[in-house]
Amino acid sequence: MKTNLFTLALLLMSTGAFAQTAFNRSTFDALMNRYAQDPVKFLKSETAPDFVLAGSDGKPNSLSQTASVYDRLTQTGRSYEDVTVRQYGSTGVATGIVIHRYTSKSSGRPLTYRELFTYVFNSAKPGQWQMVSAQHSTAPVGTVAENEAAIRAVLEGHSQAVLNRDVEQAISYFGQPTQHGYSVSATQRGLHTRLRRGS
Repeated sequence: MKTNLFTLALLLMSTGAFAQTAFNRSTFDALMNRYAQDPVKFLKSETAPDFVLAGSDGKPNSLSQTASVYDRLTQTGRSYEDVTVRQYGSTGVATGIVIHRYTSKSSGRPLTYRELFTYVFNSAKPGQWQMVSAQHSTAPVGTVAENEAAIRAVLEGHSQAVLNRDVEQAISYFGQPTQHGYSVSATQRGLHTRLRRGS
């Protein structure tokens, strides 16, 4: 009888050890809703201590560096598209597109970023998921032909403004992305200097 009880206890313990908390779209949505309500609180309480965000610039950001973004920006909205959620044992992975909306605390200017994301979660305890890493990269918009047309329009408009010596029009192409997110690159700023000098 003692042997049967011991075997039963071992069986129950092993079953509990291998039981996984489901990571699905509802789990992801609940986590991201908490992030949207208070990003800094989420980062402090629902991420791993060694959390790393690889931003669109390719640079790794620690937990404190990621949270410091909210010293400069107020999040006004956050939505997701094309989300795919997968689970591998105690690891959950979510991919898709995230649209961040912010307001600059210094200028009041609204900012919107559309990025591809990969978020990795770990089930540290049964029923608890924590984000362990995140990666963002700029999301493409439209088809290749649409993107090429948008780039061409920006470059042609800027070039014509330079030929016309219209400084204001030429400068307007900087920092004013089209609907496809394109603006003139910083490498062309020398043209504006020459325009102002009349060369």
